[in-house]
Amino acid sequence: MKDLYASPAALPSQLKNGARCLQGLLARMALLLALGGLLLQQAQAAVPPRLEQPVRSAESDSLEAVLARLRVQHLLALEGRQYGQDRDRERREWLSAYRAYTLERDALIEAHYARQGKETKQQQSSDGSLSLQSVSGFDLVPDSVELRALRDLYSSTGGEGWTHSTNWLTGTTSADFDTWYGVTVTNGDVTAIILSRNALGDTIPSSLGELSMLSYLHLNGNRLSGPVPECLRSLPELQNLYLGQNSFSGPLPLWLGQLSKLQVLSLHDNALTGGIPESLGNLAALTSLNLDGNRLSGGIPAALGRLTNLLSLYLSFNSLTGPIPDSLANLTRLQHLDFYRNDLGGEVPDWLGDFSDLETLKLRSCGLSGPIPASLGNLSKLYYLSLRGNGLTGGIPESLGNLASMRNLYLSDNSLSGPVPGSLAALAVLENLDLFTNKLEGGLPDFSASPNRSSLNLRVQGNRLGFGVIEPNMTGAGTSAIGTFTYSPQDDIPAPDTLGFTAGQPLELRAVTGGTRNLYQWQR
Repeated sequence: MKDLYASPAALPSQLKNGARCLQGLLARMALLLALGGLLLQQAQAAVPPRLEQPVRSAESDSLEAVLARLRVQHLLALEGRQYGQDRDRERREWLSAYRAYTLERDALIEAHYARQGKETKQQQSSDGSLSLQSVSGFDLVPDSVELRALRDLYSSTGGEGWTHSTNWLTGTTSADFDTWYGVTVTNGDVTAIILSRNALGDTIPSSLGELSMLSYLHLNGNRLSGPVPECLRSLPELQNLYLGQNSFSGPLPLWLGQLSKLQVLSLHDNALTGGIPESLGNLAALTSLNLDGNRLSGGIPAALGRLTNLLSLYLSFNSLTGPIPDSLANLTRLQHLDFYRNDLGGEVPDWLGDFSDLETLKLRSCGLSGPIPASLGNLSKLYYLSLRGNGLTGGIPESLGNLASMRNLYLSDNSLSGPVPGSLAALAVLENLDLFTNKLEGGLPDFSASPNRSSLNLRVQGNRLGFGVIEPNMTGAGTSAIGTFTYSPQDDIPAPDTLGFTAGQPLELRAVTGGTRNLYQWQR
């Protein structure tokens, strides 16, 4: 076998005195493909998909864009893992990666809003507005009310055990509160409380609802429990509500839909149950909705289609059922959509191709069927697409080669058939292409000429691809110009067969095989 790659193709023409019943030609080809896998031992390094470059934070980038790239960076490695029916392991590993992501995300969010608050105060100081705190229109909530609410928060959530509590409980005026760790005072009123990952436990006190000028509440990553606190419905100025990664339980309350100024609602990684209330469709200012990692059930409400300012919609790892409502076609400003691991059913909506700003789309393991819409090729800003683990059929659309920004394309674990479109080899920044475990056959383009070939992770095993399509992607015995190329094993091509013959009579077996530099040997 040492000359396996370099020798000319050769096949014996006759096989005499064989057994009465031979396994057919096509079954043997499956064995030969396994031998052909020896060509790729060096090209198939067992490494996880490469992560994107570290998150960039240019001044022109929105916070939403930076956080989305961070999310992809942390969760990308999960795309290369096989879970089968082991949903518990899949959820555990997702939670581990997700919590690493939220740890870094929360630090970025806090830094962003701390900088924003500092700039606001500098502006106020320069124009003299801070001197107007005692004038009507400023200092609207009495200091005594704010003092009571903050003291209650400290005592009811175990303030003595907080990780950070600098200056808490010292002083009695709003100027004092502004020195307390995690508290921001603007124009004499408490406007922000940022105490994420600070070991808060138990429950939020009802008096917090008296901080009527509060616009930002960030309590992610603590040990808070019970239902979503009803006192929050009394905060008319609330714009950003982060209560993720706690132990809140029970249903999502209907009154959340009354927080008319809410822009960010993040309740991920809790134990919330029941359905998503239709009332969330009233949050006209909402730009980000994150309900990942709960126990929500029922359908996705059609009312969410009224959230026309929405930029990100994250509903992964719940038990939602489908299909995906057509009303979501109204969310034309959407940039990030993730429904991973729900039981939605139905087809991939064709109208997704109208979301011209869409950058990430993850519909992995959603029970989807039918074809991949050719309209997805219209998404020029899309850099992450995962349709893995569904029941998708038909061919891979040639139009996906129009995705000029595409870096990560995952179509594995479906029932896709036909050739791999040649247009995919022209994607200039493609880093990860997973097509394994489908029914692909025929053509595989020459990715060795791809613009980003040295950084490409290409996986096509578990299909029905013959030797002929692999040779253009190889540069020598066991070597390839592609960064990581996984080809073997392949499925039977197309299936095993059984042939009968008369003992003592010659039997001729013929096979049409691709490639010009392979040596084949019969096995029995």
